[in-house]
Amino acid sequence: MYCLVVGIPSPVRISIDSLDPHDLRAGVYVYVVGSAHSGIEAMVAAHRSKNRRLWCHIDYLLEHGEVLSTVAVPFGSKEQECETFRLISSCELADKSVAGFGSFDCSGPSRLVYFGEVDPERVVDMIVERVSLMADVYPARVTRSDPD
Repeated sequence: MYCLVVGIPSPVRISIDSLDPHDLRAGVYVYVVGSAHSGIEAMVAAHRSKNRRLWCHIDYLLEHGEVLSTVAVPFGSKEQECETFRLISSCELADKSVAGFGSFDCSGPSRLVYFGEVDPERVVDMIVERVSLMADVYPARVTRSDPD
């Protein structure tokens, strides 16, 4: 499992298939991604690719933003994935979750949390701190974009 920290530079409306559109504000978002069957590095490279196919909710989001950082989380179960989302969405930096975004295979309300226009590094630090509170979990930063 991994968490993508995504930057959206301007407000956007995202329509995914027949689902209701999502109106998203500019700022930093965290998307909790379940499994990475082909490996986290390969999945993140696919997310960053300009030639990716629109398959999951995150792919539609990344049409309007970019991956700023990735935090790897040892994955044990679907419950742990939902717990990771709950921990991230309940932190003091989190503004709100985006209802229905990416939650089709999870019992939670969403997989996407809005943090506003904050320093993405603060968000990464918060993810690592929060997720490390889970039993037997040792998150690690996998990628980080270089400052321009």
